[in-house]
Amino acid sequence: MGVTLAEKLASASKRLSTLTTERLILRPFTFEDAHDVFDYAKDEEVALYTTFDAHTSLDDSYAFLFDVVLPSYERGDLGPYALDFGGKVIGAIELRLMGSCIRAHTREMGIVLNQCYWGRGFYAEAATALITYAFSQADIYRILACIQIDNKKTIKATEKLGFIYEGRERSGRFFKGQYADLVHYSLLKPEWQGS
Repeated sequence: MGVTLAEKLASASKRLSTLTTERLILRPFTFEDAHDVFDYAKDEEVALYTTFDAHTSLDDSYAFLFDVVLPSYERGDLGPYALDFGGKVIGAIELRLMGSCIRAHTREMGIVLNQCYWGRGFYAEAATALITYAFSQADIYRILACIQIDNKKTIKATEKLGFIYEGRERSGRFFKGQYADLVHYSLLKPEWQGS
């Protein structure tokens, strides 16, 4: 009998630490989380600034777990972590390796959150926990946030975390059939530890 996809996901996620905050548990995704993923990922507004299209079926959410999450775990990314609020997954956060970033000891932060939980401090709470954990790892020195220029709410929340504006990247990402301008923010380990 072969290994199931659920077993592969469980095995690959074992290297991730579980992080806790006042309201959240940041934990590896499981096969059973697909329904909660679909709940937030089907929302067009949630998907607007993400790299994924809004999910149209539960199959899209299972595909996310096995085509995005599993390879990320196997690659050694910090996440995606499921944002578990009282037993419900309300989003995801990750610090992913990006090509040349491996040499530069940099990870790129990405986050998505169920719209029902916007404006309640969950972005800052999850990001603070993951950033603190990441900077306790010897090989991570810099965290990068690349945000679409018209995603004003995320830009504001990222600035509140202490990220420093680095500049604008014109047509920096081919995104949902067109090029999008990005703004780059970064946070360095000494800045975070000194705050």
